[in-house]
Amino acid sequence: VRKMLQTSGDRFWLALDGGIVISIAPGKTNIFTAADGLSIGRPISVVETRDGAVWIGYSDGIACRIVGQKVTRFGEREGLTPKSNCRLATDSEGQLWFAQIGGRVGVWRNERFQEILSIPGKHVRLGPARSDGIWICADTKIFSYREGGPLVERAQLPIDISTAAPEITLEDRSGTLWVGTFGGGLFRCEGSNVESVDISHGTVLSLFED
Repeated sequence: VRKMLQTSGDRFWLALDGGIVISIAPGKTNIFTAADGLSIGRPISVVETRDGAVWIGYSDGIACRIVGQKVTRFGEREGLTPKSNCRLATDSEGQLWFAQIGGRVGVWRNERFQEILSIPGKHVRLGPARSDGIWICADTKIFSYREGGPLVERAQLPIDISTAAPEITLEDRSGTLWVGTFGGGLFRCEGSNVESVDISHGTVLSLFED
């Protein structure tokens, strides 16, 4: 299992390698495969948008949308960069955002992925902000962004980008931002203050709040 998501109705989604997504709800399990239209790339993000659709972003630059029993596949024709990790996130309004190679950041709108920002950085990750907009980690820098507003630098991660990279963000109920990294551990961010948190492993792939 590469990625997990819990949606309304106590439904869990599991994204696996090999073009498999499993939807588990009380009394019912659905399995979607590449034969339904899923990519066989590595799943790197799973999110739910405001219309209840579940989206999976893949390492080959493909994004797939599941609505009911239907899988729809999106790629270069819809504005995505081929063979580039397609990282997805939703903001507090359920708007779908994406990030790809070259610091491309944008939104899904009018049935296309539309770039609205270009941010310097090899490793760009997105996460929802509780108030409005999104959090953006670009290498060691942490930004907040609201569409139509300025890109605001908030803090900097004390990691060596040659051996570590941001991987996942979570803003908890108190407004504290948590950043999990690949190879650099876990960090708690309050304002511009960034504190390392002791954990048993240097890589954090998922963060949840109960």
